[in-house]
Amino acid sequence: MATAGLTIAEDEQGPMFIGFIFNTTLLGLLSLQVHAYSRAYKSDAQWIRIFVYSLYTINVLNTVFIAIYLYTAVIIHFGDEHYLATATWAFDTTPAMTGIIAAMVQLFYAWRLTILTRSFTVPAAIVVTTLLGLVGALVTTYYCTSFMYFEDFVEFKAWPIVWLISGCVSDVIITISLVCHLCVLLPSAYVLLMSCCSQSTEHGFWSIRVPTLTSRAATT
Repeated sequence: MATAGLTIAEDEQGPMFIGFIFNTTLLGLLSLQVHAYSRAYKSDAQWIRIFVYSLYTINVLNTVFIAIYLYTAVIIHFGDEHYLATATWAFDTTPAMTGIIAAMVQLFYAWRLTILTRSFTVPAAIVVTTLLGLVGALVTTYYCTSFMYFEDFVEFKAWPIVWLISGCVSDVIITISLVCHLCVLLPSAYVLLMSCCSQSTEHGFWSIRVPTLTSRAATT
C-alpha cells in the first residue's frame, strides 16, 4: 500500500511540486515588483492600483491553496493511496484561479494595446482568446469538482486543452503586437531587437533574452 502510494505521489503530486517551486520563486519576484510599483507609481489611477493589488492577492491565494493541497496530500496523508489519487477542494481551485489571473493580465494588455495602437482588431483577438481560455479554466474546475479521482480527468480533457491553447495564443498575440508596435514607434528598436536575437543565438540565451526584451517593450 505504501509503495503504491509513493508511486502515485510521484506521478500525480510530483509534477505539481516542481511547478510549485517555480510558482513560489516567481511570487517572490512579483512581490518585489508590487513593492516597487507601490513606491514609484503613487499617482496612478485608483482603479489601476486596485487592479494591481487584487491581482497580487489572487496570486498569493493561489500559491497558498497549492501549498495546502501538497502538504495535506504528501505530508498528512503520506502513503495513503486513496487520498493521493483524489482531487480535493484545494486542488480544484487551481484551474479557476490560474485562468482568472491570466485573463486579468491579458485583458489589461488588450486595453493597453487599444490605447497604444488606436485599433480594435488586435485587442479584439486578444479578448476573444482570453475569454475562451477563461471559460475553459472555469469549466475545468467545474469538472474537477464533479470527478473525484485523477484517473477520471481524461473524461473532460477537451476543456483543459481549450483553456491552455487559448491562453497561449493570447500571450503570443500580445507579445508580437508589443514588439511590432515598439519597432514601428522606434525604428532603432528594430536594430536592437535583431542585435539581441543575434547575440542570444550565438550564446544560447534565446529563451532568456527575448522574454526580457518583450517585458521591456510592455513597459514602454
